[in-house]
Amino acid sequence: SLLLLACSMSRERKLSVLLVAFLVLVTLPSAATAKATKWTPDTFHDSLQQKPGTAHLLKLYAPWCGHCKKMAPAFDETAAVLTLKGIQVGKVDCADKTNGGKQFCAGLGVSGFPSVKLFLGDEKNKSIVDFPGKDRTTAAMVAFALGGHERRPRRGYEVVVVEDEKEVGVEDEAAEEKADETGEDAARNAGTKKKKVSIKLTPKTGFEKVKDVAADIVLDVVAEVFTIAKETPAGGLAIFAAAFFTALFGIVITDSVSERLGVPRRGETWEDVSLRRDWEVARETVLGKKKANGKKTE
Repeated sequence: SLLLLACSMSRERKLSVLLVAFLVLVTLPSAATAKATKWTPDTFHDSLQQKPGTAHLLKLYAPWCGHCKKMAPAFDETAAVLTLKGIQVGKVDCADKTNGGKQFCAGLGVSGFPSVKLFLGDEKNKSIVDFPGKDRTTAAMVAFALGGHERRPRRGYEVVVVEDEKEVGVEDEAAEEKADETGEDAARNAGTKKKKVSIKLTPKTGFEKVKDVAADIVLDVVAEVFTIAKETPAGGLAIFAAAFFTALFGIVITDSVSERLGVPRRGETWEDVSLRRDWEVARETVLGKKKANGKKTE
C-alpha cells in the first residue's frame, strides 16, 4: 500500500514515503507488532506537553463501534509507519467515563466513530485538522499525516485542565491524624488530585464554517477526479471534457447576460464598457454611411 501511495505523490513525497517503507522493512519484527498507544485524556495531554511541536495523530473511538474494530489493524499499521517519522499515534476511548473520555470527545465535537484528528503546532500556535473521507486505509492515513493535511481547514484549540479535590474518606482521615503526629504533609498522604482534561475549540464564524465545508468538498472532489483518472483513463478524459465544455458554456452565458444588462463582462472594467460602446456606435455609423453610399450609387 505504501508503494501505491508513493506513485500518487510528488517526487519529494515519493522519496519520503519510499524511505519510510524501507525502514519498515528493515525493522519489520518490531514494526509488525507496533500498535497505536492507548491514551486517556490526561496522558494524551502529557504527551502534548512533553513533545511540543510534535504532530499527534489521534483516533477517537468506542469499543462497541463496528467501524472502529474494522479500522483498528490499519490504524496500528499507520502507527508503525508514522512512529518512524517522529509522529505520535494513539487513541482515546470516548466511552471511558471513568477517565473523562466522554467529556474529552464531546469537547472535540465528535459526533460519530471512528474520528481521526491530527494535532499540530507548539504551545503558542496549536491547531487540529480532521481526517477527511471514508478511506481509512493505511496509505490514506499516512498520506494525510505526512502532508495531505496541509490544505485542509484547521481549528485552533486550547487544553483545559481541571483538578478535582479527592473526597475525604477513612484513609484520608487516618493520613491527616498521622500527619498531626509526624508533621508530614497530609495532602501527600491523602493522595494526589485527579486531573480532568478537556479540549476547548476556538470559535469560528458562520462564514468560516461554510468556507471550511466548501474547501473540504472541493478537495474531496479533486481527489476523486485524480483517482478516477489514474484508475480509468477513459473516465478521466470524459470528466475533463465535461468540465471543459461546462466551463466554456458558463463563460459564453456570463458574457451574453453581462452584455444584455450593460454591465462589465468577464475581465472588463466600467471604463472598458464605455470604450466598447463608443466603438460600437462608431462602427454602426460607418456601416450606415456605407449602406447609404451604396444606395446612392444604385
